[in-house]
Amino acid sequence: MPPTLEPTDAIVLDLSNVKTKVGGASLENITFDLYKDITGGSTWVIYGTTLAGGKGTATLIASGKMLATGPLVITTSSIYTSYVIGLTGDCALDIENVQLDYAAPEPGTFAMLGIGVAAVLIFRKRLTGSRG
Repeated sequence: MPPTLEPTDAIVLDLSNVKTKVGGASLENITFDLYKDITGGSTWVIYGTTLAGGKGTATLIASGKMLATGPLVITTSSIYTSYVIGLTGDCALDIENVQLDYAAPEPGTFAMLGIGVAAVLIFRKRLTGSRG
């Protein structure tokens, strides 16, 4: 069972202003690095929440033991409005290198765009050809 977090033991990574779609590409993964400032053992936990600021319904994404041997790289395809990230023990937690990965648009999107452009060009050519 994951540890219970006190309000002072967690950082909220609020993504409420991040677009879930950019140019037809959907947000697929979120990656970030966790660092802690002490060498002792501690347990980390990450919850996804449905509302901004770590509020709303919380769902456990992952938890585990944190070692001081470097960053703990977290990648999740569970897309939430915000993430509550915490550590047990008296230590500070840093979050760095937040990366948002968007899926490439489907090939059909480009095909539809190409057909639309071709139709406009053909229609325009017919209009200009009928004047002459």
